[in-house]
Order: sequence, then structure tokens, then C-alpha cells
Amino acid sequence: MNSGILEAESLSRVYHPGTSSEVRALNGVSLVIPGGGYVVLAGRVDPDGNMVAGVRHPNLSVPIGTFTGWNLRREGFAEGAQCAGAGSFIPFASNNAERQESGDPRLSIEERYRTHDAYVSAVSQAADRLVQDRLLLQRDAEAIVERAEGSTVGRSN
Repeated sequence: MNSGILEAESLSRVYHPGTSSEVRALNGVSLVIPGGGYVVLAGRVDPDGNMVAGVRHPNLSVPIGTFTGWNLRREGFAEGAQCAGAGSFIPFASNNAERQESGDPRLSIEERYRTHDAYVSAVSQAADRLVQDRLLLQRDAEAIVERAEGSTVGRSN
């Protein structure tokens, strides 16, 4: 099954100014790029593709999609090369049927959060844990929960 989510091993090399040069194919044209390359490492991820290290904002601990800190360039713009500093958001399917049709291995929104209240409760609990751990201000937790309350996650179509 191919969900369109790239594995860390498929990321390309990043090139920076230096003393050496390399030849790379870019849109079918060979170019000399000054500088040496280095491998871009990605952190460990959970089954949803979200990073597990560091402070887990409720967007990551109660996800509605996969957030990445990287992005690949599209066709016609150095396709497949990293687009430095630009992350991606890959939303979950709305329901199981949509997920199965697309081949997405990640649970759908409907499978995760049976109701809107269940989603808001999970966000509230995640925000409260961060406040208790002194990693999030109470006013920021309230704003996060308010945003969840105003969302359509878990609401019937």
C-alpha cells in the first residue's frame, strides 16, 4: 500500500557551498553544483508519521494528520529534492472507506475520534498534561482547546 507518505530513507541529499562539486540530474539536465553533500536525518516517528522526540503539542499527540518538518519539491521545480524549511501536513482520511480506497495505513479521523466531544476531550487532556508539566501556558492550552471545540473533527457530515 502506498499512502503517499515518504519513508525517511527516501529523502535526498542536501548540498551546500564548499570546495568540491558534484553533478546531479535536475529535470533531465546535468548540473555542476558547488559544495559537498550531507545526508538529511529525520527523527523517529510514530505509526502516523509524526515525530516522537521533544515536546508533543496536542497537534501531534491528538493528530488529525501527519506533520513533517520537511517537504519535497514538485515536478518542474527540482522534483524530489528537499524544499528547505518548508514542512508538510498530510491529513488523515475522513473515514475507513476513504482510507481503504486510498491505501492509507493510518487510521481515519472517524476511527480515531468517534464524536466531536471525544476529540475535544483528548485535546483537552493532552493540553492539560503539558500545562501540568510546565511546558505550556494555561492561556495557550485554553486557546488550543477552544480551537478544537470550533473544529469539525468528529462531527457528522
